[in-house]
Amino acid sequence: MDKLTAIKNYLESWIKGAEYLGHPDAGMCAQSYFLKHGKGYPNTMMTPDERMELTEVLRRATWALEIKQCFANTQRLVMIDSAEFSYAEGFALADTIPLHHAWAVWRGRPIDVTWGIASDYDVNRKTRIIQRVLRNMLSNAYFGIEIEASRIARVWMKERCARPLLEDLLREEAAKATVRDQA
Repeated sequence: MDKLTAIKNYLESWIKGAEYLGHPDAGMCAQSYFLKHGKGYPNTMMTPDERMELTEVLRRATWALEIKQCFANTQRLVMIDSAEFSYAEGFALADTIPLHHAWAVWRGRPIDVTWGIASDYDVNRKTRIIQRVLRNMLSNAYFGIEIEASRIARVWMKERCARPLLEDLLREEAAKATVRDQA
């Protein structure tokens, strides 16, 4: 079974488990939202020219990337260059269990600057970052949705922090369902 199928199976199993346990909102959970609206991102090889272009774009990232800060790392990257990158949130699979995760999307490909081996974090040199991105792109699976940069900006202006944005989408979806039910 490929990793993208494993993510979808995991999400479906989570929903079935919530339904079995009688969770009243099993159909409105994050897993359900991603299955309904999400898509898989291809893990295809880049050409040498694309690697050079991406390296140049990533050079604009002047902050230190932090382990376990996928939402902050990715949102910063998108905010410095929303013309080149879009923000994606969903589930990603590297090894055994899909995790709620964030990554950037560049030309339709997942750009994950957060996940990597510990030695990648010794120095935030751009050469190491591009190696991490390429390794992640080819070995991990990503399934999620793209969220517009304007939503990131609104959250940053209001809350002054980076955080997962999925909860906002779930609240909006629930509000739409309530309006539909009342009509």
